[in-house]
Amino acid sequence: MGAPGTGVRRRFIDLQDGACFYCGRALRSAGDVDHFLPWSRYPDDRLDNLVVAHPACNRQKRDFLASAPHLARWTQRLCDHDLALSQIAETVAWPRNTARSLSVIRSTYLKLPDGVALWLEQNRFVPSIHRELVDAFAAVS
Repeated sequence: MGAPGTGVRRRFIDLQDGACFYCGRALRSAGDVDHFLPWSRYPDDRLDNLVVAHPACNRQKRDFLASAPHLARWTQRLCDHDLALSQIAETVAWPRNTARSLSVIRSTYLKLPDGVALWLEQNRFVPSIHRELVDAFAAVS
């Protein structure tokens, strides 16, 4: 399958209303396809693990786990855009397994002890708080 391609990027930009997944500002360039759960932590190229971000946001996030507000937005996207994500997967012939991606991300986040640094924005990190991480999965519980 390889690295996420332009077909996915273009459709995700539309899905995200032309905005970076992380900072919410308009994407003025094509944007980077980012693995929400970093590839270095779990190699998952399935559609549900992908978002489009400003190149700067993607570089700053690197292989860090995103903070609870980003996680909550990701889980909400699974619910709010399930049909659209399925249509994207079918159109570009990209694998999608929501239950698997959700299970891996849920287990990664919920096993974190309090205080682990999670990426918020630019060079800002916030400590993980288990209750906030649990709450971030409310949309899919």
